[in-house]
Amino acid sequence: IFLIPVLPLKKDYILTCENCQKRIYKKDLYNIEKEKLSNEFKSTAYKVPFKHFTGITILLVILGFGIFTGIQMKKQEKSFVSKPLKDDVYFVKNDLGWTTYKVSKVNGDSVYIFKNNLTVDHYSKVQAINIKNNYSEIFGFRLSEIQKMYDANNIYEVQR
Repeated sequence: IFLIPVLPLKKDYILTCENCQKRIYKKDLYNIEKEKLSNEFKSTAYKVPFKHFTGITILLVILGFGIFTGIQMKKQEKSFVSKPLKDDVYFVKNDLGWTTYKVSKVNGDSVYIFKNNLTVDHYSKVQAINIKNNYSEIFGFRLSEIQKMYDANNIYEVQR
């Protein structure tokens, strides 16, 4: 992966003697010869090969795929919030920290959830408390309240 060229850095040239095929280094040339050679090289039509851009192309494709996937996941989460099902898990940020809510049942416009008894201090630890034994209290919410919580980023992830 490290050998894939990302961007071409500069144009360069190699001088060889036409008679003996020996390489002539730039440091061996006089200043006037270096300047003439440089001007001649700049005036010629030199195209950078396409393969020098393969790395940046690969990076852009990966970045585009990541952005596309993220957008699709957000759309999917919105549909999960608007049409909740039993056992959906909402990852919630509240005043005390991060916790989870688990959907118990859905009746029309009402969503009944089990609130997790535990709260953690960092969102990366939330998955560790998502255990069946931690859910005991049941609360009722209107679907519009759940959607407002999602829009306000209090519910930051939905797992189905």
